[in-house]
Amino acid sequence: PLTPPSIFDFSSGTVSGTAPANSIVEIFSDPEDEGKIYEGNTTADNSGNFQWAGNPSGPYITATATDSAGNTSIFSQPYITTSVAKKVSLQIPDKFDLQQNYPNPFNPATTIHFELRSSGKPAVWVKLCIYNLQGELIRTLVNEKKAPGIYRVDWDGLDGRGRSVAAGTYLYRIIAGEFRAAKKMILLK
Repeated sequence: PLTPPSIFDFSSGTVSGTAPANSIVEIFSDPEDEGKIYEGNTTADNSGNFQWAGNPSGPYITATATDSAGNTSIFSQPYITTSVAKKVSLQIPDKFDLQQNYPNPFNPATTIHFELRSSGKPAVWVKLCIYNLQGELIRTLVNEKKAPGIYRVDWDGLDGRGRSVAAGTYLYRIIAGEFRAAKKMILLK
């Protein structure tokens, strides 16, 4: 059977992932599971990488791959597009800040707080990602415009494909307009 695609990122309306080289990748959205809404297609390159810019409706994105012989894979693992950041205070902070996660070390979940000050704009694009120590993206927790305020986001120890990650040290990094910060956290098993 043909290996299904893997979706590893969704940012600025673009879905990125890997699939069998030169296969046709079909992108689907679904409010619950897999494949209810056909969004479009693209072709994986010779290395098996693909990108599709079409801003799928989500909150789950899945994909299938079809090779030149017409063999089609099963659906990929769903990628969740919805932001999990919640505003926790109406107060507008006077600075940008990324706070240490709590608890740390943690098992199985942890909470990250961040602050967005007013920068003269109604909202700023915020990207909060988790990486392993090799610099590989594990999961994108936030990737959208946010108004000034104090936010919290929970991480459940899962990667972007919904799988549990190994125990160890991870980095979480925020980009909010010109503000950049990163901190370490430790997952115990």
